[in-house]
Amino acid sequence: MGLQLYAGQQKFLRRLNREAGLTVWVGRMAHAGGRWYEKGVDVKIATDMVALAYAGEYDVAVLVSGDGDLAPGVHEVRRIGRRVENAMTRARRSWHLVQESTRFIPIGRALFERCRP
Repeated sequence: MGLQLYAGQQKFLRRLNREAGLTVWVGRMAHAGGRWYEKGVDVKIATDMVALAYAGEYDVAVLVSGDGDLAPGVHEVRRIGRRVENAMTRARRSWHLVQESTRFIPIGRALFERCRP
């Protein structure tokens, strides 16, 4: 199962990388307790969103995540006058992230299913 998930993620990232004007960053993986975890992704997203908002690089951020740990970063971006639209499936959304965002955009599972191997 892990290999299928990885292959699907790689296919999704390749599609994203083909989009003009879109920059894709990836985190790093760490192994602990017999499991693999991604590390540093939420901190990278939050710091980039805030830094780019302060620099005036965007007016609206579209955050595709259900990670409630990003809510403080979204709050700061909104505090300085930028909009943040949160896109995620209803089942995986974070209540805290939705509350801090300007708008919630529900994504259907079909978007994710198209990217599976």
